[in-house]
Amino acid sequence: MIASRTTWLVKPDCMEKLLDLLKASQVELGKHVVRIYTPKYGPNLLVFEMTSESIQEHEKWWAAYSATPGAAAVFQKVSELVERRVGEEIWEVTEFR
Repeated sequence: MIASRTTWLVKPDCMEKLLDLLKASQVELGKHVVRIYTPKYGPNLLVFEMTSESIQEHEKWWAAYSATPGAAAVFQKVSELVERRVGEEIWEVTEFR
């Protein structure tokens, strides 16, 4: 399993708007799991994490989503609420339960 994490520096007073946008923009995730991390204390960062079985499955899902009619509008709205993308990481995940 992999986890893809994108970190954004959110514009001042825009964190709630960005969270609302992401919640309202939910789509069919299939086997993917999305987690959003925001700081209790600290810088105005938001981490968007999506887990997938493989990089190929992850890329296939994003290609399909990006081709949907509403994706471009969501991407545009996100870009209006963030200062910049701070980083993007792909992690190998070992899970214990």
